[in-house]
Amino acid sequence: MGVPSEADPAVLDAAANAPERIGDRVRGGSIGWGAPLLMAFLRLPLIAVGIGLAYVFFALGGYAEPFLLSLTTPTFLMLLVNLISLALLARLTAREGIRLRDLIGFDRALFGRDVGLGLLWLVVLNVPFVVAIMLTTVALTRPADAQAVGEGFEQVFAGRADQALAAVEFPLWWAILTVASFSLLNPVVEEMHYRGYVQPRLAALSGRSWVGVGVTAVGFAAQHITYAYTGAAMLVYFVAFLVWGTGAGLIYRWQRRLPSLIVTHFVVNASFGVLPLVLVLAG
Repeated sequence: MGVPSEADPAVLDAAANAPERIGDRVRGGSIGWGAPLLMAFLRLPLIAVGIGLAYVFFALGGYAEPFLLSLTTPTFLMLLVNLISLALLARLTAREGIRLRDLIGFDRALFGRDVGLGLLWLVVLNVPFVVAIMLTTVALTRPADAQAVGEGFEQVFAGRADQALAAVEFPLWWAILTVASFSLLNPVVEEMHYRGYVQPRLAALSGRSWVGVGVTAVGFAAQHITYAYTGAAMLVYFVAFLVWGTGAGLIYRWQRRLPSLIVTHFVVNASFGVLPLVLVLAG
């Protein structure tokens, strides 16, 4: 496996989104605070609007528990949200004079290394993520014994969602489309959106890398509270994804490329999307 040269187009792709080049564009006036800050928090209101429309649909359709049902839709809504993100990213990168794929920095010569690092980051990111979930949940529920711990987790994360899900049947084709887009498209778009676009631009604008990592992690965490079925779960998810997003941001700051983080994100999303669908199809 050869080392890519400076003339390699893949190296140039990565360099186009390097901090030095972004700094040049900030000084040149093609990057301001508005777009990165908007993009940092845009996905949360987009999903919230979708949940609101879903509530109206279920309420007008006469479904029982329309509010709870609407809370089950964020995974379905991600396809539309991701398409909006891609359209905005394409417009913003074009304004800077770079390509959408420059945000990723893909290099075929480093593919094996990226996959290996992606699996390593799976452990590095998920261990503190799980610890954050457990500690925050225990702090909220204050269980008296081991049995109460399990009951507390069920109360925080499930609530009455199982009752709502039992009230409606989604067509199989829609479930497959949702799982495919959530597993394949979402990891790429989220990493491009948060770590590839928002983080390095906020860091360049502020002159402080911690601003880029921190603000991006907050926006990333805020988006994921929409997956919660209860108010307590919103807090747990925010804390846990803040931890995950901070770790991912630090990794990106070191690597300056997204492929390994996309691998990590793909494995996580596939485990939450593909596996449940397979179990359902298997009966």
